[in-house]
Amino acid sequence: NPHANAGELGQLGDFFGGMLNPLVSALTLFVAISVWRLQKDELELTRKELENSRLAMEEQAATAEQQRQEQRVFDLLNVYYRTVDSISFARPQINLDTKTSEKSEGKFGISAWLESSPSIGEFLENRGSAIPGRGYNPKSDEIEHMDRMSNEWRDERAREYFDSYFRVVRYLLSEAQGLLGDQHDRYVALFCAQLSRAEIFLLALHLWVDPEGQEVRHLAGKYGLLKNLPEGDLRTELESDFPADIFGNISPVSTPGS
Repeated sequence: NPHANAGELGQLGDFFGGMLNPLVSALTLFVAISVWRLQKDELELTRKELENSRLAMEEQAATAEQQRQEQRVFDLLNVYYRTVDSISFARPQINLDTKTSEKSEGKFGISAWLESSPSIGEFLENRGSAIPGRGYNPKSDEIEHMDRMSNEWRDERAREYFDSYFRVVRYLLSEAQGLLGDQHDRYVALFCAQLSRAEIFLLALHLWVDPEGQEVRHLAGKYGLLKNLPEGDLRTELESDFPADIFGNISPVSTPGS
């Protein structure tokens, strides 16, 4: 009977359809979950790669900035050394009837200039007579000596002779933080460590006697510029006039009730 066969086939189709539909749905769900997990893993991998790339770029940027800072330090020190090397001083030499001159350059030129000025040279070499805990009480002849030294500094036209040198040092101190960033203290400390005895004497006199030097005392204090100033009349006198931080001393923080 054709109608009976058709009915049986319809029932069989309904049976297989009822079995396959859940299976297809389950497979579809499985595939969807697998694709979702795969996409999730790919997104996580992409995120990690982007994070690693960001960290690598930040590291490269930090390294590049460090290199730029070091280059700025090199450039500043190079300008300073070239300025020092340009200093030349001819000290007169008198031998019987012959008058000649002995030429010194660079750091030796600064030292020769200081030594050629009698009052300055003597003032720099003598030790002071400070009383521990009571400051500095100069005698009248010491005051007169200091006045002679100050007048000799001005008479020798030191400001004009070393004008370029002083300008470079003032620029280095005033621009260090902006140019060198967070490492400016370390770089300026490196600069200070390379100053010769004569250079420190020269800068100390500049800070003490010259109005332009007096204007940057706060920068000298910020970096402890005179930390290595040798003991002597000059340091003794300046310690009574300058704040302690110029000599690299940190004033203790006072606490309530102390």
